[in-house]
Amino acid sequence: MLNIPALEFKESNSYINKQLSNLDTNKKLLLNIISYLQTNNNITLLNSSNEQLNNINQNIDKLNNLNSGISNINNRLSNLVSENIFEDKNYYIDKLTTIKKEVENYFEEFKEIEQKLITDNKIFDEFISTNNLFSININENINDDIDDNINENVNENINDTSDISNNIEEKIETIKNASSDNDILIISEKLQKVYLPYKISDLKIYMEKNPELYKSLEEVVEKEYSLPFNFFSRRPSKSRFSATYNLLRNQGNNFIKSVSYAFKLLGKRDLNPAIIVSCKTKEILENYLYCLETNNLENFKYFKIIYDINPLP
Repeated sequence: MLNIPALEFKESNSYINKQLSNLDTNKKLLLNIISYLQTNNNITLLNSSNEQLNNINQNIDKLNNLNSGISNINNRLSNLVSENIFEDKNYYIDKLTTIKKEVENYFEEFKEIEQKLITDNKIFDEFISTNNLFSININENINDDIDDNINENVNENINDTSDISNNIEEKIETIKNASSDNDILIISEKLQKVYLPYKISDLKIYMEKNPELYKSLEEVVEKEYSLPFNFFSRRPSKSRFSATYNLLRNQGNNFIKSVSYAFKLLGKRDLNPAIIVSCKTKEILENYLYCLETNNLENFKYFKIIYDINPLP
């Protein structure tokens, strides 16, 4: 009898689909980079990028072939079971032997591509980071058409987020003084400023690492946690992408996972980029997104959000 490793088939199929998704993300990234390099006549990097793209396409083809292999094996097994051949033992054994060989070949090919992808993903990551191509892609190729007016984002969720305080100036002064932890994100259209949450321990780390740049905790707040309003509002889609990518990379996630998640949030117009920057971990961000999607932002407890917007005309 043929022992079909059903669980292994299922796991390999899940792995293949995940890798296809990763490769699709890398391919989109490379196509943007290649488009940029073509307009800037950078022949050396363009040729290297095309080589990476060809390799990605080859890996996609190999993974699709493996997926087809799974389907073919399952179909052959189904046909074998449905055939009335059990009286012809030799024929039945021959068929099983052929399928068994196909299964063995499948897993040999699977192991080969699995090892190749591990190597290729490392090479791709190094290629992008070494040549600073990620920055080129983000700065030049994110489509501004999906950008939105930051005021629209605020107005859509104004009744669902944190309280709007009449003592905004007093709160800002408290934040600037850096006398205690700040658990408030202030997004002020009126003052054209964004004030990020912080912990005193974080401010001290800045001072310890860069004593020549920061002479006081207040100076750290001014330079690192007080940002221009248009830092996020000028190109919100790019800001969302960059903030999400940096968040995941700083947590130790690999390039592919970071870029994939950043693309996922790129066009999420009801997500203010300043909120992503204020989230210290992916888990905090996902908690906010859950509260946002379920219309229960009052349940988000990691920090308060205050929008200080101009009145509608």
